[in-house]
Amino acid sequence: MYAYEGAFTDEEVTAWLTRQLARYEKEAARAFMDYAFNNLGADEVSSLIRDTNEASKNVARRNGMHPVDEDVKVYKRLRMRHVRFMCSARFFSE
Repeated sequence: MYAYEGAFTDEEVTAWLTRQLARYEKEAARAFMDYAFNNLGADEVSSLIRDTNEASKNVARRNGMHPVDEDVKVYKRLRMRHVRFMCSARFFSE
């Protein structure tokens, strides 16, 4: 901790980790999209995200994806609404 002249509070550590995870998520999703478009020749990439998962929907939006339709998945007899986000290869840029 000598580089920052002291220890961080629990709140500061939590805020830093949250920022880092948000960056890793965006970069990881972007890497998968890049691979699909540039290595596999995909025309589009989709991501099916539970409607209550705001963090994942925000990652999709930050990567240029947009919602195109909705579906309901059943898991353990629980109906869960999902939103399909999509990005076309022609709109993807590194």
